[in-house]
Amino acid sequence: MFNHQYQIKMRLILIVSFLLSLGSLSAQYVSGFQVEYFYGNLPGAKVEAMGMADAAVGGTVASSFFNSAGLGGIEKQEVYLSTSAPYYVLKNSNYWYAGYARRIIPRIVAAFSVNNFTIGETTFDVNIGDQKYPVTKGLTSNYALSVAGTPLKGLYIGFNFNLFRWKLFDDVSAAATFNIDGGLLYKLEIRDLEKLRHHAQFGVSVNNFTGSKITWKAPDGSQAANDLPLIGRFAAAYFFGTDINLPVAGIYKDLSYSRACWCWWSFKMG
Repeated sequence: MFNHQYQIKMRLILIVSFLLSLGSLSAQYVSGFQVEYFYGNLPGAKVEAMGMADAAVGGTVASSFFNSAGLGGIEKQEVYLSTSAPYYVLKNSNYWYAGYARRIIPRIVAAFSVNNFTIGETTFDVNIGDQKYPVTKGLTSNYALSVAGTPLKGLYIGFNFNLFRWKLFDDVSAAATFNIDGGLLYKLEIRDLEKLRHHAQFGVSVNNFTGSKITWKAPDGSQAANDLPLIGRFAAAYFFGTDINLPVAGIYKDLSYSRACWCWWSFKMG
């Protein structure tokens, strides 16, 4: 039987969970740098489901997409592969993500990842000056060398060193630019309550704090430049778990139950 004090604490946790869920819903459609250039494709089901809230969660190679510090949660090593089927008007598109991370010394994790999206045949046009050009077999790709460290217990710091490539025309070479992302993630340990384990995590990240731009050419040799946006993010996540005593084949056994809730905000800084 749960005592009265424990029931009150559980109700407070459920209220906090609900409020955090509302926060995540209200911010869900804020876009950002790579999300736009990859037409909304995200690297894997976890990142797809959590969106930018993954900036406060981390723990996988794909976490570097929203917060490079999230790599610090990888204990040993990880290989990550994902792909996405064509959708909507991009019927000939192909998206895939691949990454590998390894803890090279006790406090440092290094990773390399490739994010790749091929648009395929489209009916899109782009304007360069006063001239329209059809997009033919466009390509967007990002090669990232990432590193995350743990200078203090519970604190993770990470950086992505990106080579970003963008191609719009089949007969024109891809344009490329270099940019750097950075982030922090902090795990706040909270004293366990009766039958309850819980902790909170907070993440802050900035995409393209180098303020890079990309210059690309049209088939006739004319040029246009895009400033890659400077995007900031803040996210918070709360994790809790308990043991539920359930009858199994006439014998009562403890079942471990855990949940997480989160919220996040994203804003364009430049």
